[in-house]
Amino acid sequence: MTPTLTYALRLKLSPDLAFETAPSLTPDIALKRGKDFVWSASINAGPLFQLSPLFSLKPSVSFEMDHGRSVNVLSNFNDIDLPLETNTSFGVGASAIWSFHRQWGFKPVYRYSGIGSKNDYSAHVLTADFVHFW
Repeated sequence: MTPTLTYALRLKLSPDLAFETAPSLTPDIALKRGKDFVWSASINAGPLFQLSPLFSLKPSVSFEMDHGRSVNVLSNFNDIDLPLETNTSFGVGASAIWSFHRQWGFKPVYRYSGIGSKNDYSAHVLTADFVHFW
């Protein structure tokens, strides 16, 4: 089980500009005994531009850490015992929020991570969220 805990903090700088930061932690909670504890954590930050009453855009940078085992997907990793490692890297990305209804928003997010990773792994991640505002 791998829940993600995120706390977003937004500081309004002007009517059309804010600064947002969001630390995040994803522990891999082992449901069987004897499994190693692995996790990932990050902090994401960037300016949030309110371009219109219904649309905002946020470029961002992130610092990421993960603790676990790294494997090459082409390897037969059933035959090897990999050590636990802690890796760090940086990432860049952008997100937008389109408020298409009074309490609903559509939020596409693109992230590229792995900049400076010692194992040369990188990832392009594209997600789309539907957000309900209270």
